[in-house]
Amino acid sequence: APASFTLQNGIPVHLWTRRELPLVTAQVLFTAGPVLTTPATAGLTGLTATMLGEGAGDRDALAFAAAIQALGGRISFGANHESASASLFVLGRNFESGVGLLADALQRPRLEAKDWERVHRLHLDDLRQADDEPNSVAGRVGMRMLYGEQNPYGWSAGGTVATVTKLTLDDVRRERARVFAPGH
Repeated sequence: APASFTLQNGIPVHLWTRRELPLVTAQVLFTAGPVLTTPATAGLTGLTATMLGEGAGDRDALAFAAAIQALGGRISFGANHESASASLFVLGRNFESGVGLLADALQRPRLEAKDWERVHRLHLDDLRQADDEPNSVAGRVGMRMLYGEQNPYGWSAGGTVATVTKLTLDDVRRERARVFAPGH
């Protein structure tokens, strides 16, 4: 069973300890927001999550990635229909430094135009490839048939080429403030 406690800012923490390995995994789960987006902004929360890993604090995207790699760790961000998350995997001896990088990404992401252009383009490329995969198309169509056009589960959390094309870096900045907040 986890040890559970609440931080001074009200964030609940659940801590599982296994001393067999010198590794630490931390996950911050944001449970408000992504399911509340509209079909017109499908994909926004996932793109926002991706942008959090593109530089933070005093580090640009390359320096941020190098800092994580120097710790022998990984930081990842994601979003689905119901939540968004930030995860850290690092050697125990580097946990404090790793958490510092994760905190920078969540609290002080750079969200620079050059990184947005690259992330946006790559995401659109992935969506175009998915449009050529029968299983992917069938899954999206099936969800829309099952849940309907206006239900959040009726459209892809990753968005479509049409919805993602319209998204801007300003949309990402607003979504970060809305979803990746301590109250969530």
